[in-house]
Amino acid sequence: MKAKIFLLTLVCISLMSSMEHPIFISMAHVDYKTKSDRLEIAVKIFSDDLQKVISKKNDQTIEIGTDREHKDATRYIREYVESNFKIYNNNKELELEYVGRELERKDFFAMWVYFKVEKVKRLKNLKLYDNILIDYERTQKNKISFRVDNERYRKFDTYLDHEEVLLFQ
Repeated sequence: MKAKIFLLTLVCISLMSSMEHPIFISMAHVDYKTKSDRLEIAVKIFSDDLQKVISKKNDQTIEIGTDREHKDATRYIREYVESNFKIYNNNKELELEYVGRELERKDFFAMWVYFKVEKVKRLKNLKLYDNILIDYERTQKNKISFRVDNERYRKFDTYLDHEEVLLFQ
């Protein structure tokens, strides 16, 4: 009897681990710090989806967040996010400066990727395009939050390729 329960448990675990998750979502937090004239950006993406899209884009398996992580994984992640996450202030594209990344194992292997933009003197017509994983999964939803000095808080969603979000006017 114990052997049957053990075998059934193994089968269930195997089936669950081979299933893809049914929700495709990323989150981006954009914080404007007026005292330092800086935008701080944190983007949270499921690392398995990110790994698949980067591998497909580069025609090779690029492991992320494992003990077999590809030696250029950080560069691939940075390039992917920078090409799919754009911020414009007064119709001028702002250059994202990569800060780092961290894997959050307790949250279904989500990855936080951090950027900043220095010397943003005055916000004027601040627009964002968040196309992360939209080209990979048609049901992808990207949630965006925007704050100024941790006070004014606004939320947005993007669902379509090149969908513009007006963060601040």
